[in-house]
Amino acid sequence: MKEPQKNELLQIIKFIYNHHKIYLKAIIITIILSVLVTFLLPKKYRSTGIIFPTFSNSLEDTYNNPMFGYDVEADRILQLLQSQEVQDSINAKFNLVNYYELDTLDERWRDELRKEFFANINFSKTPFMSIEISARTKDPQLSANIVNAIIGLIDPIRNRILKQNIIVAHNSISKEYRMQKNNLDSLVNLIKTMRDEYGNPAISLLANQEFNFDNKKMGNNTLLEEKIDKYLLQKVIYNDIKVKYERVKTQLERPLPGVYIINQGVKSSKKISPSYLVNVSVITILTIIIVSLVLVLKLKLKGIDAYLKND
Repeated sequence: MKEPQKNELLQIIKFIYNHHKIYLKAIIITIILSVLVTFLLPKKYRSTGIIFPTFSNSLEDTYNNPMFGYDVEADRILQLLQSQEVQDSINAKFNLVNYYELDTLDERWRDELRKEFFANINFSKTPFMSIEISARTKDPQLSANIVNAIIGLIDPIRNRILKQNIIVAHNSISKEYRMQKNNLDSLVNLIKTMRDEYGNPAISLLANQEFNFDNKKMGNNTLLEEKIDKYLLQKVIYNDIKVKYERVKTQLERPLPGVYIINQGVKSSKKISPSYLVNVSVITILTIIIVSLVLVLKLKLKGIDAYLKND
């Protein structure tokens, strides 16, 4: 089994040696062309930033247990970074449509923008559960600015999403709180008016203190007593909704923990593409393959031609 393979290898080496001048000329020409093309191609520069998510979205949990690198939170931030909101924000800030020379009259321009965005801006989770954000453009400073702008978007978008339900609850409870307060205030004004007119019925000490009844004016007014009883009941309801309102208001105003920023994007003068080594290596391999195919095809055609002449 090894002997046929050895013979095939010797035949390939012999074939290349017999045609080494052709191979050498083709490789030299393609290397020169690849170096020239690489030199003329626009250079691209990459900038990278690294962040860690917090262990929890609760501020209390975060300072009680200040660890980072939580797997689930990292996945959530990755999903957030891939959102349309991030794409639209970065496009608006840096005018990526103009940078990628897209024609907005073409109905496919949004698809092309998304394609260019994810081809040059990458988000990835590292084995340490951090998030790596990288941007590649023709301008090293632009690459760094895009990375830092994306990092700056994370906390505001994340906070807005996490507080969506709290805002709904706050709006609902605020409406109910104002309604109950207006009802209570109306009762207070009505009772004060009736107090001045009818005097002091048999009421509780608390109500007497709140409305400052004049004990010298004694009376027995059933309607006033009913309003005071209604006030006391309304105040219980009001106090209950006030506690809920204050709680949800505190939740809404309470800040959420921000992501840990390990590295900001910085300007790098080292280009990442095009690469002379990669381009020359790829072109050289392709040249050898193409030259070999052409030579083999040429030999086969000669063999067919000789066979037809002999026939």
